[in-house]
Amino acid sequence: MIRLLISVFVVTLTFTAGNAWSANLYRYVDADGVTVLDRTIPPEFVQNGYTILNEQGGILKVVPRALTEEEKTILRAEEQRAAAQAARDAELRSLYRAPDDVDVAMVAWIKRLNIEISIKQSQVQTKRLELLDLQGTAADIERSGNSISDELYNQINAVQAGIDSDKAGIDALVVRIVADIKTFESAKTRLSQLTGIAAKPTAAVLEAHQLYVPALDSTADVK
Repeated sequence: MIRLLISVFVVTLTFTAGNAWSANLYRYVDADGVTVLDRTIPPEFVQNGYTILNEQGGILKVVPRALTEEEKTILRAEEQRAAAQAARDAELRSLYRAPDDVDVAMVAWIKRLNIEISIKQSQVQTKRLELLDLQGTAADIERSGNSISDELYNQINAVQAGIDSDKAGIDALVVRIVADIKTFESAKTRLSQLTGIAAKPTAAVLEAHQLYVPALDSTADVK
């Protein structure tokens, strides 16, 4: 009985020692820049990163060094940009299946803005004729030696102000067309990257539909 207990104790001790001997190894760089391989790693070197190896030298895990606060800030910013881009890509895919779909939407939108420009241009022409008539009336009054009434003077100023407002609206629409074309073009380029489908040149698409197209790098004057 005593001999059996001694044998069990020896086996247990051997097994425990074997487990201790088969513990993992840590490879790290110390304060002198020397690579160290040991059963433990001092706490002060943990933040510099280390590698866990098995007894055969196989890599079990690589623990990277701790990031600085600046690096964490940069990483968070990159993650936020990536998340925002992913959201934009998802929205883009929900709106269009291929770059040609973007062209269809762009053409429809630019046509609508061109109609608005045409309406305002017609309004300008109508008001110019009205202004000429009022100015002619005022000239006739002055030639007859009479003074122009405040009412007529206010009418002339109101019509001129209307012309200036419509022209400003036309200029704003031209600026909007340029910006919107670039937005559609950017969406089309990104969708082409996502789908692998080639996109048609934007200028060629607009020209094929005989649309009014301001210079893409500057606003054009509308008379």
